[in-house]
Amino acid sequence: MTSAATRPGLRLLLALLAVSLLAAGCMQGLSQPSPKKRYYTLNPQRDAAPLLAQPAAGRLKVRRLVVAASFDTQELVYKLKGGGFVTDYYHLFLAAPGDQAAQALTRWIRDAGIFETVLSPTSSTNSPYILETSIDELYADYDASPSKAVVRLHAILLHDTGLKYDVVMDRTYDSATELRGSDAADAVAGMEAGLASMFGALEQDLATALATQEQN
Repeated sequence: MTSAATRPGLRLLLALLAVSLLAAGCMQGLSQPSPKKRYYTLNPQRDAAPLLAQPAAGRLKVRRLVVAASFDTQELVYKLKGGGFVTDYYHLFLAAPGDQAAQALTRWIRDAGIFETVLSPTSSTNSPYILETSIDELYADYDASPSKAVVRLHAILLHDTGLKYDVVMDRTYDSATELRGSDAADAVAGMEAGLASMFGALEQDLATALATQEQN
């Protein structure tokens, strides 16, 4: 039988053992690796031949592409069941989506052969033609069935006459691309496909608008 004198020591030993086990459990929990962030590019590619055999106009300046405040973030944006929106802390665009889209659009219009020269937003050179664009929506819609990548693009072609800016073309493009899967890579792939489709429609509209302007 344990004497009364030894019971306090036994209680202390058991208490220390319990604290040690608790600390070990906490340390094990803290040692679990946190999820790694993953980064994605937004880079639609134009693989077709030039749209025109000869350029329809001389020089075009593509201005900086503006993204609506609700979607102007490197974190991917999702629309969830019930209509609420969230951002994904662990899945992000490698650079600002507006900057990536503007770079891709500049390259796309250049490859289309509509203008002799296409200047990027970083150029300080003046141009008789100016393309202003904005992305008004950019998100993965998981409230829809099936899920979709939603993108809305607004484009305005301006002509600088030296005295004023004439609006040559004003268009809005909408895309809702069905997602192949449920992960972030599928969402970005859907956004890229949507931008590619809208860029293709935009180049056609630019060529038509310039041809109409020449006739007038």
